[in-house]
Amino acid sequence: MNASAFLVPLSSTGSIPITVMTCASCVLPVERAIAAVPGGLSANASLATELATIIAADTSPSQTAAIELAITKADYAPETATMMRGAAQ
Repeated sequence: MNASAFLVPLSSTGSIPITVMTCASCVLPVERAIAAVPGGLSANASLATELATIIAADTSPSQTAAIELAITKADYAPETATMMRGAAQ
């Protein structure tokens, strides 16, 4: 059996600053919008830090743009066009 069939791609953690989140109720729509983007594994938005932390297998510029578009369509404002990348998981 091919051992590579069992390999799972590493995911990366990144965050996107988000403005216009004004209350705790804003967090869930942002998280749902990000999670609906193909390739987005999980999202955690924070009102306190105004950041959405995202764990995704793909953090390419096109994936970042898709995530930002989803946030914008949910009536929130991503602050930058570049996802700030964290350490690989």
